[in-house]
Amino acid sequence: MISLPYFLALTLVISGSLSVVSGAPCLKSCEKPPSPLSAKVLQTCINKCETNCCGNRLNGKDPTSSSHASFLTCANGCEIAYHTPWKKGSGVKMCKSQCKIGSKEGCEYKHPNIREIFSKCGEDCSGCPDGPKASECADGCDAAKTLRKKFYKIKNTDPDTCKLEDNVTRFLFSGQSNMEGNSNEALEGLFDEMIKILNSDVTKKKKMNSLIKLMNRAEDSNKDASRNQAKLILRMKNLQKYIVKDHKTATCSFTEPNKEDFLSCERPASPTAGCGAPFGPELMFSHTFSRLQKIKKKIGIVKVAVGGTTLYENWSKSQQNSKNNYWWALRDAVAASKGSIEAFVWFQGEEESLLERQASEKYLDRLTELVKNVRTEIRKAAPSKFETIGDVPVVIVELGQWPYADLPYGKAVIKAQQKFVKRDNNAILVKTGAGDDRKKGLSEFYHFDAAAMLIIGDRIAKGLQALLDQKKAE
Repeated sequence: MISLPYFLALTLVISGSLSVVSGAPCLKSCEKPPSPLSAKVLQTCINKCETNCCGNRLNGKDPTSSSHASFLTCANGCEIAYHTPWKKGSGVKMCKSQCKIGSKEGCEYKHPNIREIFSKCGEDCSGCPDGPKASECADGCDAAKTLRKKFYKIKNTDPDTCKLEDNVTRFLFSGQSNMEGNSNEALEGLFDEMIKILNSDVTKKKKMNSLIKLMNRAEDSNKDASRNQAKLILRMKNLQKYIVKDHKTATCSFTEPNKEDFLSCERPASPTAGCGAPFGPELMFSHTFSRLQKIKKKIGIVKVAVGGTTLYENWSKSQQNSKNNYWWALRDAVAASKGSIEAFVWFQGEEESLLERQASEKYLDRLTELVKNVRTEIRKAAPSKFETIGDVPVVIVELGQWPYADLPYGKAVIKAQQKFVKRDNNAILVKTGAGDDRKKGLSEFYHFDAAAMLIIGDRIAKGLQALLDQKKAE
């Protein structure tokens, strides 16, 4: 959505952990240290920092830096060092190279092996009115070197090795900011509060009322939609028990091709996996689809998404040589998955809903062309699995109430999405609450809230499984 804010996580190259693609695109498992970094261990490194500008950042606690600064802190350097391999004594060099990349302009930095996002912009902190200096993160790398028994803990592996996990059924998810998953914007902390309510030892009726009140606090909330969301969340049996944990048999990766020229690595799906901000539809999809599978297999969601993008300019193959076109990332994601992609899920169109009528009128043709090209890539990677490109299942996630009611061409884009699915016998449309009946609605904020995102992920999984079952029955 070009005129509205959205949060982007910046995934960066980690030598010895994730390497820039040269030649064949790479999709592999994220590497991690043998144990999580504790505040106590991190503090031992921070104590060695000559400067400790703006303090510590652990487990999602943002460092407070000057609003005009974009440098990582010494504490950040310590944390990066913990997640950096000590390969032939080059760990410090690797750590400092990431400090340099992470200190580029922008408020956020996402390390592929650290789940929480580094947030670099905030209020001026006491004693540090100008924010951290450019050298401070590198100082943290040096400080960690003196504590080698505690830091540089990633297993020493060859950064040029690309090993894709076998026997995994993968799904390509793509689109703009709601596919990214900006689920904290409508109401920060909604997810955590929702889990507390579901865990509370009270009657179902009291839980329902508490959930409605919670969802009514979100931006652009509607009492009917809040009630509907609360009802749908309560129907997800034992949601609070499994959703907060790392999924044992499902992974996700999140590549933002506007920020990186390589594919992000795969990690267990969870609310803190770093596959969104903090998560998108992939989270609930991973749980629901895993449960619905007739033959239980590991699954992987390969997500490639960028907020504020249009289908034609930013994603179409015909514009692949243009600036800010990300067709290469879709192509590489399919190629790197080595024939394991089973379906394509597309969640996009808000940007065209804001633009001139011509863009919305052409949306159907452009969507048809995009799907054709993605299907072609998927079939090319697995010709024995799909006899024709039309055999590749496709899920189109319909736009929500915000484009439908508030944007000039939202209804036209939604109509194009509906028409595409009607014309394609191997595609399904997933509803997200657009329409005049608010009692069936979901979040009406431009970025779906956490509850709506879980509901949408659940619907994608059920819709896709129904489509697969239908094709098998034919």
